[in-house]
Amino acid sequence: MRSIRRIGANMNPSQLSYYRGLHYRTDKKIQGTNNQYKRESESPQNGDFQKRTVSKLAETYNVSKNTIGRDAKASEAADAIGEASPEAKRMILSGGVKIEKKALEALAAATKEEIAEVAAQIEAGTYEKKKPDNTAAEEPDTPAGYVLSGMQPLDKAITSISDSLDDKLPAIKKKAEREKLKAELRTYINKLESLYARL
Repeated sequence: MRSIRRIGANMNPSQLSYYRGLHYRTDKKIQGTNNQYKRESESPQNGDFQKRTVSKLAETYNVSKNTIGRDAKASEAADAIGEASPEAKRMILSGGVKIEKKALEALAAATKEEIAEVAAQIEAGTYEKKKPDNTAAEEPDTPAGYVLSGMQPLDKAITSISDSLDDKLPAIKKKAEREKLKAELRTYINKLESLYARL
């Protein structure tokens, strides 16, 4: 575990996320090849193995289980981009291009053509995160067009805080610290609920 922490100390957040996701995907792949009696989708043992692996990696890297799952999707997308353009993958992992983790995760389900297009844009320096369309709600995580111009920064701030806390929660062991954090979060939730009630 010490060696993993030492490796992590030399990585930027994108590289560390990729590494964690790759670690999980590799363990999952090894389990799939060792399971000679049942297909992966049919094996209850494989599901147990994956849950144990996620828990073990979350503890090892001191992040939440959800973070490991998101990292796996993001690393899968980075590898797919790397197949289309090794330079684009290098730019993502080095931090040379800003691509949000959420956008990278979404690319894990994209077609080869879409991935190739994104890779080409990254390599050319023209990649830009798509803005929400004001006429339709095609992205499930994004409210349609943000009725108020201030909603997009709020969405980004809440997502950022949520992801950050999700990563740090496993490290908060003391009940008093958790209670203090809950009280602070409740203050913000109450403010939002008050605003919501006035609509």
